[in-house]
Amino acid sequence: MSDKIKLKIKPSRIGFLSNYVLAGIFGGAYGGFTFFSEFNIFITILVAAGIAMLLLETEIFLMSKRWHITPEQIYFIDGVVKKNRTGIFLSTMTNVEVRQSGFERFLNVGKIELHGFQKDGPIVIPGVRHPEHVANEIEKIARGQSRAPNT
Repeated sequence: MSDKIKLKIKPSRIGFLSNYVLAGIFGGAYGGFTFFSEFNIFITILVAAGIAMLLLETEIFLMSKRWHITPEQIYFIDGVVKKNRTGIFLSTMTNVEVRQSGFERFLNVGKIELHGFQKDGPIVIPGVRHPEHVANEIEKIARGQSRAPNT
């Protein structure tokens, strides 16, 4: 990665708000269950494990995914302990798309899809804050005219 990094992208927690809400719903449902029935250790362990796995999976995903964009390539960096780096040349990129649901538009987060000549389909960057701005910066970098800060 000898090129100077123009843009660093990492997923935002706000993009995974549904996972945190789901964990809260499980906790609330369990609280209601124990309020109206007797204490059951099996159900307690099951609910606690489900909540922990949901939150842990989200946090590990957020810690392990990074995208670095240089004037020449897009690098996908994956891993917490063991890091893997894959690069795609910007010259193979054909277009940049932003995908947002209505709720994601309200929160100003979304997915960025980088389409090109990859046989595996588009590169998808989930949970990006200000996706329109970031997509515009990626397009500027691809054209060679950016001054993008870290995102």
